[in-house]
Order: sequence, then structure tokens, then C-alpha cells
Amino acid sequence: MKPIILTNRFRIIVLGLFFLFSCTGKEKFEIDKSGLEYKFILKSGSSIKPKKNELLILNMKYFAEKNDSLLFSTQDVSRKFRMQMRDPSHGGGCIEDAFALMEAGDSIKLRIEAQLFYTETKKMPIPAFVKPGDKLLFFIKLEEIESLENHYEEVRGVR
Repeated sequence: MKPIILTNRFRIIVLGLFFLFSCTGKEKFEIDKSGLEYKFILKSGSSIKPKKNELLILNMKYFAEKNDSLLFSTQDVSRKFRMQMRDPSHGGGCIEDAFALMEAGDSIKLRIEAQLFYTETKKMPIPAFVKPGDKLLFFIKLEEIESLENHYEEVRGVR
């Protein structure tokens, strides 16, 4: 009886180690023509794509890739988080490139060059913790797409 118990424990340990070591490799991202590194988490199949100037209602988090520090989360915002669909802010893969790939309901994971995100997309100085070559990891869900007209009507109706 004991040899069977040891055999089962051994199998469990071996399987556990196999899964542990099989998950430690570099994650594979696709790269689009702009240079954006992305990986779809969920494709909704809605076929509703954002157009320039429309408002994107998002759930979004981004982290410093090297130490996994959370830098921003829309969950910390008290109302729906919106970003306007714009032309790409820079070459080499930017958040606007990701929005152009998405449809309403999609979720995506991105790797973006940190320095370009801060200087070109956010138009702000590079934070001290960002070093050359650092990447940010984004997790984005495109909840809805809203026209500016509908948004303005909603705001007028509330006030």
C-alpha cells in the first residue's frame, strides 16, 4: 500500500514542477505593422470598431513590467473612464494602435515603450523610475464606444 501512496505523491510533485517550469518562459506577443506588441485576451466578435474622435469607455490597468508595480487603474476613477480615439501619438507601437485593433467588448494585453508613452502619448516628463528600454504592461477592456454627440447629450441631460 505504501508504494502506491509514494508513487501518487511522486506523480503530483513531478506534475507540479512541470507546470511551474513550463510557465516561466517569456510570454509571446504578436507584433503589428506599427511595432505594437499585443496579445488578445478576449475577442468579442462584435465588429464594432472605434472611429476617430469617438469616446472609448475602458477598463484599464498598467504596470511597470520590470517590477510589476501598478501605475494606474481605472478602478480608482469614480466614474466611467473615457479616452478619445485619436491618430497614433508616435511610431513604434502606442496605445492608439491597440485601440484601432480592438472591437467593443475586446480585451487586450500590450507592451509599450515607457519613455514614449510618457513623452509622446501623455505629453509629460518621464518619471524618475523609468529607465531606457523599460516597458509598461497594459490590460485593457474596451467596454463601449460612444459618439461625442451622445456623450454631450448625456452630459446636458444630467445637468
